[in-house]
Amino acid sequence: MVHTGFGKKFGSEEYFRRYPAVTEALAELLVEKQIRMLCLDTPSPDYAPYRIHGMLLKNDILIAENVASINVLLTIGSFEVTALPLRIRADSSPGRIIARTID
Repeated sequence: MVHTGFGKKFGSEEYFRRYPAVTEALAELLVEKQIRMLCLDTPSPDYAPYRIHGMLLKNDILIAENVASINVLLTIGSFEVTALPLRIRADSSPGRIIARTID
């Protein structure tokens, strides 16, 4: 989960045009750490030509964009995230992202 605080601008024109992007160095670190999914409170991890998308997806790292309420997790120590996408034939899908605390 990456909380940029930019999610509060959801619905504005700026949200889709001037969002913070993931750097190549961070993407390389995520690949090295073998994470399974990157969740962001922005519309995308990058801009065209979408090199970060390519780096993550070729390493089987899923990308969840436009994730709401990530800020709620800031005060929680440990949590588990589950993604529930719709079962459709497409290159992407709307989905429900669920986080639950781990005792």
